[in-house]
Parts: sequence; C-alpha cells; structure tokens
Amino acid sequence: DWGPRGSRSIARLRLPSLGFISQVDHRGLIAQLDGLDAALAPEALLIFNDPAPVGVGDFVGTPLKFLYGRDVFKLHDPAALDDGLLRAAIADWQAAGRTVYWVGAPDWLDAQGLAYTAQTQTLTTRRLEGVYDHKPTAILTETWQLDLYRLASE
Repeated sequence: DWGPRGSRSIARLRLPSLGFISQVDHRGLIAQLDGLDAALAPEALLIFNDPAPVGVGDFVGTPLKFLYGRDVFKLHDPAALDDGLLRAAIADWQAAGRTVYWVGAPDWLDAQGLAYTAQTQTLTTRRLEGVYDHKPTAILTETWQLDLYRLASE
C-alpha cells in the first residue's frame, strides 16, 4: 500500500517531466522518408558524401537502411579513397542492375567526369534542443536538403 505519502512522492517525480511529455522529436519524419523512398529507383543504392561525424548520412541513411531495406554507404572523405576502387565498385553495382545515387556535394563525381541527373529532396522536422546545462525548452526546426545525384550507367 503506497498510502498518501507514496502518492505525493510519485506526483513530485512526475511534475518536473511535464514539459517533456508533449514533445515528440521528428514527428512526421517517417511520412517524409516514405516520400523519399518512393522517389528512388526500386534497386537504389545510396552513397552519402557526408564529412560530419554524425550527420545527414546517419539521420537519413540509417532509417533508409533499416526501415526500407536500402543499401546505404557513408563516405566521410572521398578524397581519401582510391578513386579507381570506388569507380570500379560503382560500375559493378550498375552492372548488377543497381541504380546508384550520390547524396551530397558532387565534387568527387565532377572530378571523375561521371554523368548524373540531379534532384533535391527536402526533409523538415522539429526536435527538442539538446542541452546539458539547463532543462531543454526550445523546439528547434531542422531542415535537411538532400542533393541526390543519380549516376548515369557507364
């Protein structure tokens, strides 16, 4: 039996959390990812050119892999790769019937002389600020502009 003291203790624990209860980070993002997935070729393979330690390649690439079964790779620094090996991998994927998309700045594609068609997808979401020095209260809007480059078959 909790009694009146137990009920007050539970109420005290609940009061500080009231501000967090109504906020759901990234609400509606799955519907936007549904749209992105539908815009891709059925056999698509995505290469994210994303230098950030944790960036759009993670936030968008991970659900594309685990919710939609897409093959996703993230490159932190394409300049550090052997150009010939990456070109050969792309050619092998395309020979196997895969449509390869480059997501991010196309500098490496341009330097390699690879042909592509471009499209842009924008994802917008809201999340609670990530702070450690005070109780988070601000709701931040995040917009990810995905520059998608569908590589032409060689």
